[in-house]
Amino acid sequence: MTGTVIIYFLAAFAAYFVASFALGAIWHLTLFKKAYETAASDFLLSDPIFKIGFAAITLNGIAMLAAFSFAYPLGPPTIVWAITILAVIWTPHFVAIMATVAKYNIADRTKYLTLEAAFSLANIVVLGLVLRAIFTALR
Repeated sequence: MTGTVIIYFLAAFAAYFVASFALGAIWHLTLFKKAYETAASDFLLSDPIFKIGFAAITLNGIAMLAAFSFAYPLGPPTIVWAITILAVIWTPHFVAIMATVAKYNIADRTKYLTLEAAFSLANIVVLGLVLRAIFTALR
């Protein structure tokens, strides 16, 4: 890879990390904090462990970068291209949420699943737009 390509891939990772963390923090700790508290108060920590969140975003970012690196030669980065790759990456996240709902005592399972499904969709769309812009600039 050339130096320029590496810079774009690192920029994509940084954009993914920042956008993912910002969206997650705003979603879970501001916009829908009360909804999560009522849906799963016995399940959620009152103070999230941000180090684990950073690790999760980093691992997901590495997976995203690998997927985009593989798909990059396949053609121009359309929004469908970006969202499809992110949907593949985020599907295991939602499957894990479903497993969590099946295993733990969550007061309002439907509300919790709805919140997490909406978050996953928002994440896929927002990050798809961000990453498409970066990979379009790379071309």
